[in-house]
Amino acid sequence: MIERLKRYLKEVKLEWGKVSKPTYKDIWGSTVVVIVAVAIVAVYLWIVDFVLGRIIRLLFF
Repeated sequence: MIERLKRYLKEVKLEWGKVSKPTYKDIWGSTVVVIVAVAIVAVYLWIVDFVLGRIIRLLFF
């Protein structure tokens, strides 16, 4: 049992070395993309809400 655990942990360490970790530049770029996408969706939803609100106001009030 202990030998299997040791072998498993050794393999995990070996595989961890193969993992490509993102650079600071990659993380920053992804963050900017997410912030811009959220801003675009927020503005789009605000416009849709505004237009639909005006239409409903014209129809019912």
